Amino acid sequence: MPFIITKEHQGPQEAKSLLTCDDEDPSVSYLGTKAPQQLHLYKAVRLACVRSLTTEFCPGRDGPVLFGDDENGYVMSYMFKMRDSQARGEMRFYSLMMLMTDRVYLVSCWPFLVSAFRSMAVNLQECADVVFQREKENKERQSAYPTMANHRRVAPMSQDQFFKRRSNTSLRSLVDLLSIKDIYSQIHAQFSYILKVSSRKRMEKMIPGRSASPAYIKMVSYP
Repeated sequence: MPFIITKEHQGPQEAKSLLTCDDEDPSVSYLGTKAPQQLHLYKAVRLACVRSLTTEFCPGRDGPVLFGDDENGYVMSYMFKMRDSQARGEMRFYSLMMLMTDRVYLVSCWPFLVSAFRSMAVNLQECADVVFQREKENKERQSAYPTMANHRRVAPMSQDQFFKRRSNTSLRSLVDLLSIKDIYSQIHAQFSYILKVSSRKRMEKMIPGRSASPAYIKMVSYP
């Protein structure tokens, strides 16, 4: 979540939620939080996140997949990679997801969701590439001018120490990875638009049937 300044003499604090109001329907608003407040939704979203980044597979780890069940809902997950100079293998894996209880509704929105998520992923990857190249150039520039720290002898590190050190390395936020301070607000606005357009793809309406024929009216009215 983004950081905001609540009072003049206090430092920035993390926002608890993001809210977007529908400009066409005042009764509709879109709320963004770190995690769902309802326990059953939290369980479903957590399971969807774990499956998207571990067990589910997409060729090249880039593209959409569909999975789920009636109990935890159905998920459309768009997987993609972003370059990170501080990550192992200089790559991190992410997923944009849409969770619904209606599988038919999710499938009907599939072409639109794939197009929207692909556009978001490409935009994020382009921003990450810019930061990645800048950080790589800075590292190469620093290595070209050795300092006294480069000549210090480093004590050998055991395998356990190595893995412990790597496990304690915190995951970079999208703000640092993309160098965009309001990236969470931008993603929230994009998801709000996606939800708004998706809701229009399923609208119930009354369709008049055939008018009753004289023979049917005579049959029904016959005692």
